[in-house]
Amino acid sequence: MQNKTAVSLCVVLAALCAPADYVKLGSARFSSLNDVGSAASALGILAEQPMIGMMAMGGLQQVVTQTFGMADQSKPMGAVVYYKTALPDFKGMEAEAFAVSMAGMATNLAFAIYVPVSGPEEDYLKSRGATNAVDGAYTADDTLFAVVQGGYAVWGDSPATVKLAAGEMAGTLKSKLDGMAVEIDYGKAVLQKYGEFMTGMNQMQKQMAAEMASMTDQPVETNAWKTALESYQQASMEASAKMLEQIDSMVVGLGADIARGISVGVSCGFAPGSDLGGIMAKAVPVDPKLYDAVPASADLFVAIGNCGQMSYDTETSMDLVAKTLLPQIKDEAIRKQAESLLSGLVSLTKQAGASVMFVDRDKQGRMVVASKTASADPAKYLAANGRLYADFFSMVGTLVPEQKFASFDAAAGKMGFDFVSLFKFLDAKFGEEGDETGPEEMETVFKVLDALMGRSVEGAYKLEGDVLAAVCRAVGSDYEAPAAGDGAALAARIAAVMPAGSTAKPFETFSLSLSSMIRHYGARIASAIGEDGEDVAKVFAALPDAAPGGLTMAAWAEGPAVKASMNLSAAEFKWFVKMFTDFAAQDAAAQAAFEAEALSEKAGVEDDDAEDIVVIDDEDDEADAPAAPAAE
Repeated sequence: MQNKTAVSLCVVLAALCAPADYVKLGSARFSSLNDVGSAASALGILAEQPMIGMMAMGGLQQVVTQTFGMADQSKPMGAVVYYKTALPDFKGMEAEAFAVSMAGMATNLAFAIYVPVSGPEEDYLKSRGATNAVDGAYTADDTLFAVVQGGYAVWGDSPATVKLAAGEMAGTLKSKLDGMAVEIDYGKAVLQKYGEFMTGMNQMQKQMAAEMASMTDQPVETNAWKTALESYQQASMEASAKMLEQIDSMVVGLGADIARGISVGVSCGFAPGSDLGGIMAKAVPVDPKLYDAVPASADLFVAIGNCGQMSYDTETSMDLVAKTLLPQIKDEAIRKQAESLLSGLVSLTKQAGASVMFVDRDKQGRMVVASKTASADPAKYLAANGRLYADFFSMVGTLVPEQKFASFDAAAGKMGFDFVSLFKFLDAKFGEEGDETGPEEMETVFKVLDALMGRSVEGAYKLEGDVLAAVCRAVGSDYEAPAAGDGAALAARIAAVMPAGSTAKPFETFSLSLSSMIRHYGARIASAIGEDGEDVAKVFAALPDAAPGGLTMAAWAEGPAVKASMNLSAAEFKWFVKMFTDFAAQDAAAQAAFEAEALSEKAGVEDDDAEDIVVIDDEDDEADAPAAPAAE
């Protein structure tokens, strides 16, 4: 016991003395080989290819056994990747230097793998032939090195790597997500370098374009708007980098189960005192009563506890637009309208409280989008909506005075949009002379629009008590306020994706019946197109309905982190497998029919050719020939 304690102490001290410039890029954790095998088998069974899952698991076990020896398949496994020196500074890096830096990064990578071992540690090392001690680690061939502690063998590319990894083993193998077979932990250094990396990539592309233009004696085309757009893109990347700098950790997990389907988990930890950390710490949970507003027929719903607290992205984006794009608008009146529009959008987002949005269908089967949003001051929020829409349609009217595709009635709280008029306008502006776009020329497009929502849509909003209700539907649709749904059933659907035993309350939820939408609208579009879509419509019509809410997500705050869990149900996954299988079978049948028809036509041609052949009988020809003249 004292010897093991001494060894562990030496490993910890060695880790502290390991190269200080090693940078952790990320790590991976398997909950166990058994769990990974079960997940792989579940995916194979759900995809109706059970042998694939079995082969994948068998291959993984074989690689682990051949490389690292017998492993305990019931304990967690893991791996970690380091960069041996400080990461490059991509800021202001020239294109050539950037390319050289990227090419050389692979040579600076170091890795370590955590393998749970069964039996005495000394016996394990002997079984692998790792008996040569090198700088506090053991090796058999100076290719892989290992240290053994706490029932784990830590294998890596060098003694320095394995000693560093051994000191971090507890943190790397600790589960950050619940119920995930595989977890990927992105290192903080990678997150912080993302912005610099994207900036470097952008700079390299610009320089390469300039060099290519100079080689062909063609100037690089540019204008004020292109320059402004590039400035916006650059500012957007910098803003994203600043957001990532506020993140201390990010973990993504994946799990699969025959009964539950496929699950994805995310954990995002924020730095103490960061803006995002402060916002998420105050996130308001979704009130389950919001689900009562969602009709049972809805294909999709999104619920948010408080939209105003989620306005960080909106404010950031609008600020970037104001600083980079708006200055390019030379017309002062239009620029002021745009500025009013941006500030109105930010103000409106801040005023919004609890909200639920859903996608439903009218009696004709067309799509309807509706929402209900609360606010601390409903009357003020209603007025803010009116001003925002008025600013938008006013700017459209200023930019395109002759337009007839968009309309707004502030008094009635209604707006309209006509796709036919829009296409005619675009054709008049940008089409070739004599070529008009209308229902005849764009027949397929308009049929698709009719199948989805309609070639003309209208939006309306009004106060219902202290809630602003809005709806977007086809012109002439009879869709009104939907009947109350089963809020308890939706709440139970959300609870099913939360970790087992969790008491956390999500601040944002989402559920989508994707198979139902694809089946319904796919069949409508195929039928609307006509003969070309008849076979597709038949496949959709024959597919069974999957259970509602096949794709469901919930996000919640947990300490200094925000976590999310998303699940694709087993029924939904199987539905997609059947859809692709049925379409493949249809294609195969069509191909077989085509080949059979081609063979039949070929055989018919050969028969016709055979009838045209004339057989010449040599004996008959000789009998019919005139007699030769007699000899004198």
